[in-house]
Amino acid sequence: HTRSDPASGRSRCARDARPPLILARIQTHFEDLTAAIAAYEKASAIRPERTDLLEARAGLEARLMRFNDAAETYAKLYEMAYRNPLWMKRAAEMRAREGKPAEAVAALQKALIDGKPARATAFFEVAQSLESWGMLTQAREFAEKGVELCAPDELAGASVYARVMARQRFN
Repeated sequence: HTRSDPASGRSRCARDARPPLILARIQTHFEDLTAAIAAYEKASAIRPERTDLLEARAGLEARLMRFNDAAETYAKLYEMAYRNPLWMKRAAEMRAREGKPAEAVAALQKALIDGKPARATAFFEVAQSLESWGMLTQAREFAEKGVELCAPDELAGASVYARVMARQRFN
């Protein structure tokens, strides 16, 4: 049942995100992921402020190995969610899975380092992520910077540095 909005002449249901959202969930359940992504895009167009729709879409894009699309969706989510570093770290992971180390490093830097006070823990976190993706050369740079910034009494992150250096030597 639809009612017309006298001001715009359009039906009120045209602005209801529930039908495409329900369709997206049904299509996800039945593993029609491409159609589910399209339905999430329609729901997001109607309700652009809903970050949960973008999160679901990015997850499906990653499942379909559309890493570039997923990275772009996570980057948009990062901006919408008040620069929550979690989303940019996920974008970095998608870039790493694409085999784009420079873009992965840039995303991690944006999430954890840029615009923030220089902290050893942030550099060690970047190094640890890069190491886990097999990007040892890039990890070494961040681990070394973390050691430089580290106070003598807070060498907890030095284990990341030592592990990266050892792995790089034997590869």
